Amino acid sequence: MNSFKVPRSPINFSILIPASLVSEVRDLKIRTFKVGQIARAAAIFRVNEIVVYHDNDPNVKDQERDGDFIVLVLNYMETPQYLRKILFPVHPWLKYAGVLPPLRTPHHPIEDKFSMVQAGEIREGCVTEVTSEGALVDVGLDQLVLVTSPNLKPKARVTIRITDMERPLGEIIRRDEISQYWGYCVKNSKKPLGMTVKELKPDFVIGTSKNAPFIQELKQEILEKLKKIKNCVILFGSPFAGIDEILAREKLTRSEIAGITINTIPNQGTETVRTQEAVFATLALLNTLI
Repeated sequence: MNSFKVPRSPINFSILIPASLVSEVRDLKIRTFKVGQIARAAAIFRVNEIVVYHDNDPNVKDQERDGDFIVLVLNYMETPQYLRKILFPVHPWLKYAGVLPPLRTPHHPIEDKFSMVQAGEIREGCVTEVTSEGALVDVGLDQLVLVTSPNLKPKARVTIRITDMERPLGEIIRRDEISQYWGYCVKNSKKPLGMTVKELKPDFVIGTSKNAPFIQELKQEILEKLKKIKNCVILFGSPFAGIDEILAREKLTRSEIAGITINTIPNQGTETVRTQEAVFATLALLNTLI
């Protein structure tokens, strides 16, 4: 039985990161590792969604390719280890997947024998075969689970609850039905930051900038806002530009997009703070508020 469980955050958090996150690095191993840090931060602080936007930096040659790379690595990391070989064919961008740290979230269990689980347990699975009785699903155990839901196709990824240990049988459930944190999903916006935020339609938008007030100065205002919302988006700049400069390319200002902007690393000792470092610092401080 998977004993590690953690409740969902009361707020659905989405973080927006630029496609140029890896554009300043050509070494595939380092690019892979940088994306892995984003995934770890998101998982540690129970982020629900990671959205990759195009910051349209003139220094970046192929933003679409870089964004696709980030999305592939993020999705690979979010997938339980026992499903990766099934769902991810050999790809040159995953050559250094070995440097990626494991997420060890509740939906990445280590139990691999059916005798180690019990009815009611939830697992991620992949349909291996469709029969007249239903779909046989690989959930990382030494037995396949039969699911009678219609219209399932081979290699479809599903979330199931084990309902019968004798057969064994399971039922498909939605992620939003699960009371514990169940990892993040990934969205490849391929659109500029402002447009991406407007399409998401969040209840509240938090910007990050070294030119903004320190989070402690705005603590009460943030607390009051977080009590009233369900969906919050957090914006992060790129290795080349902050969110002010990125939004200016769309002829937008920070105040038009973000409800509040915070500095989570005051008096920084380095000239620049990398995006992945800002993600860790920001999510850690917001985590203490919720």
